Amino acid sequence: MGNNGLGPVIGGKRAALFDMDGVLLDSLWVWHRVGLDFFAENDVPVDRQAVRDIRGMGFMQSACYLVKRFGLQTTPEKIVAGWVEKALPAYANEVALMPGAGALVGRLLGKGLRLAVVTASDAALAGAALKRTGIAGAFEAIVTEDEAGLHKDGPELFLHTARLLDVPPESCVVFEDSLYAMKSAKAAGMAVCALCPPERKAEAQACKAVADLLVESLETLLAAGG
Repeated sequence: MGNNGLGPVIGGKRAALFDMDGVLLDSLWVWHRVGLDFFAENDVPVDRQAVRDIRGMGFMQSACYLVKRFGLQTTPEKIVAGWVEKALPAYANEVALMPGAGALVGRLLGKGLRLAVVTASDAALAGAALKRTGIAGAFEAIVTEDEAGLHKDGPELFLHTARLLDVPPESCVVFEDSLYAMKSAKAAGMAVCALCPPERKAEAQACKAVADLLVESLETLLAAGG
């Protein structure tokens, strides 16, 4: 892709697949808060290695990992239910779109692309926030890891979403902010537009090595034209 504009990203593409948290929604602050509550309520110290480990997992995967790591006397199902309960008010009432997200979704629809969300988040959270922010109707599919029984640590979830849209993988572009998911999308044969804001500068080179295009924000991408 020759420049940072939108045109080269979507040239020849028929579908765009979006990560949700950190790409469409400014929601990562919710999970910071929920995570701190989780460690406090279970009387375990904040474990930075555990936080890093679960970043590549869906809700149920993360809960199973935490039960085993800390020997918790509860079930993964109860942990996930608690997380969703804590996060739902913020998703339903506070979480906003990332800058440029609404405009980009509208631009892609105007160019005839079919759109889907591919997320590790919970379906109830996705539905609440995407409906309230007014963009839910733009997506033909909202695919969650737990509902699909697939995960972003491999290409199958992205391939599954392409099949739902009836679009070949090579005709899809994926908007992602997580390196592991970028690698999975590339393994699926899809183009990748990587979002790496300035505060994550240390990750930029690794993301650039995987992605077809690296941008600091969706606003930056839109401003470049195309």
